[in-house]
Amino acid sequence: MSRVTKLGSSPEAVNYRLSQTCGQDHARAQDVVIDYRLRGRGRHGIERVGRGWAEFGHLAGTTLDSAAEVEEVRQIMAGRHPGTGEVLVRPKVAVHPNARLAARLLIEAVHAVARQQHTTPAGLLAAAEAAAKRFARLERALLRRGETHRAPVSDLEQVAQASGIRLEQVYAEKELAFARGHAEQRIRVGNQGYDVTITRPRSIDVLRALAPDTVAERMDELFMESVRQAADVMEEWCGYALAGHHGDGRRARRVPTTGWAATITWHRTTRPIDGTPGDPHLHAHIMVPNLVKGADGRWRTVASGGRDLFRHVAAVSEYALALHRRKLSAEYGLRWEYHAATRQWEIAGVPAGLRRSQQVDAAVGAGASASARRAAGRRTAGAKIDTTPEQEQEFWYRRALASGWVPEHVVRSVLGYEPPPQRAGRRGATAAAARSRPGRRPGMGRRDRDGGRRQDRQPRPGAGTRGRGLP
Repeated sequence: MSRVTKLGSSPEAVNYRLSQTCGQDHARAQDVVIDYRLRGRGRHGIERVGRGWAEFGHLAGTTLDSAAEVEEVRQIMAGRHPGTGEVLVRPKVAVHPNARLAARLLIEAVHAVARQQHTTPAGLLAAAEAAAKRFARLERALLRRGETHRAPVSDLEQVAQASGIRLEQVYAEKELAFARGHAEQRIRVGNQGYDVTITRPRSIDVLRALAPDTVAERMDELFMESVRQAADVMEEWCGYALAGHHGDGRRARRVPTTGWAATITWHRTTRPIDGTPGDPHLHAHIMVPNLVKGADGRWRTVASGGRDLFRHVAAVSEYALALHRRKLSAEYGLRWEYHAATRQWEIAGVPAGLRRSQQVDAAVGAGASASARRAAGRRTAGAKIDTTPEQEQEFWYRRALASGWVPEHVVRSVLGYEPPPQRAGRRGATAAAARSRPGRRPGMGRRDRDGGRRQDRQPRPGAGTRGRGLP
């Protein structure tokens, strides 16, 4: 699955994509490097991706290794050259909300004056073309947005003056004075860039959580390889700019570019659940800045205002997941089943029961739409907790045992052969769990629906060999 998120103008949106813990909404530059280098939380550093990094003296495929390099990303996302401070793409700004007033009041006043003069607003403003156009825009915005529409006081002044109206006759004295006092104030409203999030089916994450360390780490490597390849393809498809006016019967021309200076941040888990580590959920946040350098040397916004990113994200995601399935099949001989409900290819034989999915289902129901599930996910998200990859792996292993699953036997059943031994800590957990459940021999698995035992299954013919095809 995948989605594109516009990051807007808030620095916090960029900070989240530069944090390496799912749920860490506030991150400083030095925290990113400390988490990765010293605390072991990131394991995989934030990577540079895209040909455009050459414009700033870096190579794609390298990681952010200092607070200064993290700050460089922030500068690029803000539309500035990190070395010189030059503004590369001028940000879009708007009148501050404090300088706005309710448009309906002036529109009604203009209509009242027009009726008194036995004319229409268009006739009343016929001698002031600019004011007439401004008034028409005010009326369209009021129809579109309703009573909540507020217009800049400077726009209202222009219309009022052309209509023979004093704004003091329409608005309260203090309210009008407050708006006039902020008339020159501006806020940034432009879009800094986009977050392309690519996730993999949960059955892969579950198998990865139960698998021996060497298998788990290799599964992660294969997913990361697939995402990097897909990110390169996305740059080929969408890393262009437009020049010239687009609209009014004219078409802007497509301009080739030197590529974008994007980053990939890897998050390992879902949000924390009830004060414990989140479920296994390796996913990628590809953060694409809204600027690229054209072949003519000019910097412009990317991908037709980002529209082509939205159009292509599903294809990019499917490409990444198809590559991942192919690599996993070749490496481990996995079998795949298509789930119509989720429209995902899942690994055959992997148990379900992720807590985060159950938490969201309980909030909105299993049949809820994707947008409703995302909203529920934000509402039910737990606060960030500090855990290392090793602590998370140990927690998932023990939780599987507590749920009646013996990870070694699940992995053996799925792979079709005996996996490498777990590290000592997990073997101790298996023995301890077995002793705590009298009457069950160590490693006893849950019953299958057909009445058989998972650990009694025979390996599948040909399982574990390379070269298996894609579903």
